[in-house]
Amino acid sequence: MTLRDLYKKHHWQTAGPTFYQLHLLFDKHAEEQNELVDVLAERVQSLGGIAVGDPRHAAELTTIPRPPDGAEEVGVMIDRTLRAHETIITKVRKGIVTFAFLTGLLLIPAARVDRPGTAVALIINGFAKEVMNQLPMEFAVEAQKLLGVSLEGSVG
Repeated sequence: MTLRDLYKKHHWQTAGPTFYQLHLLFDKHAEEQNELVDVLAERVQSLGGIAVGDPRHAAELTTIPRPPDGAEEVGVMIDRTLRAHETIITKVRKGIVTFAFLTGLLLIPAARVDRPGTAVALIINGFAKEVMNQLPMEFAVEAQKLLGVSLEGSVG
């Protein structure tokens, strides 16, 4: 909700020679965020949780900094939006790693997950480790290249 509202604020307050193009772009991204919010809320509800349905409550829960009142320069708006996406991506990545660690899919400490793609590779490793450990070394090496996962303990 917070990211959607940030896009909508920028949609309303963009100005200058690129007004029309940015006005449409920010609106498009706001609508895409709105669709994502709906899908996530439906998933939370279907799993027995309670989705945050009030923008005020979402504002209390978010770690995305609140933008200042009034209009900002276009470059500042874009930078603020990019930083908001980075915040979300970082939290999702940490959530994936935490989930994988707690469910036994992650076999190394979460502190070692510091590069994009590492969390996904570790989850794949968690699913495939038993099978991979039975492979002859030459196949394990090829699988490692293909999947980008650690195959410590492979036969051979």
